[in-house]
Amino acid sequence: MTLAAHIEHASSLVLTGWDSMEPSDLHPLVALLGHLNPTATLALLGPQAPLGPHGHATDIAAVTLNRPGWIHLLSDAFSPRVTHHRVQAFRYQNFRPFHPDRLTAVLGSGFDGDSGGRVIRSAGFCRLASRPHTTILWDHCGTEIGLGGPRTEDRSPEPLTFGQDIAFFGIDLDIPRTITMLTSAHSTTTNSFSDPTSGPRSPIPCQDGDRPPGRRRGAGNRRSRRRRIRCR
Repeated sequence: MTLAAHIEHASSLVLTGWDSMEPSDLHPLVALLGHLNPTATLALLGPQAPLGPHGHATDIAAVTLNRPGWIHLLSDAFSPRVTHHRVQAFRYQNFRPFHPDRLTAVLGSGFDGDSGGRVIRSAGFCRLASRPHTTILWDHCGTEIGLGGPRTEDRSPEPLTFGQDIAFFGIDLDIPRTITMLTSAHSTTTNSFSDPTSGPRSPIPCQDGDRPPGRRRGAGNRRSRRRRIRCR
């Protein structure tokens, strides 16, 4: 996920070797970069480049305004400079907390649909029914996802978020399918929102090395060959 962070916080993005790519691959790539970092200056390096730092197609981004695309999306200020019909982004919100075991199953199966669509990047904030007073950072890129950076809000009068608030970016996304999968991972306890101390108490999905002592192997850690789930 380091690569995603570099892209999202860069003031300029320069592509090399683009002339060996087919336009059908290059155009979605440029649009995806523009979605991940809407304020960065994008340039294609080369004498025949249609985009360059001195070209009319590129605006110089103010460094002070550089923020990841997911923050723009969660702030209702998302306006990418380059778009493509195959590149999509959406914001997922739900007040109910995630059920840890159900979320593990969803993450283990992955979001990729049968049509070939793929979630490239997702980031935001979420809550687990087993950790009712903690807002957790959702940080996913490619086949790796981390749920960490918790902020305990026992002493804070206002929570950072209620439930889930996550931005998704991808190519050929099946958005209704992705939303259905996420919704299936929520806790269905009727009083889970009104009484956050109730509900499942299993830990956040983690790797084997992070599993609490005495916990049966596999009970809270379902893994897929296609996806790594880690806890920070």
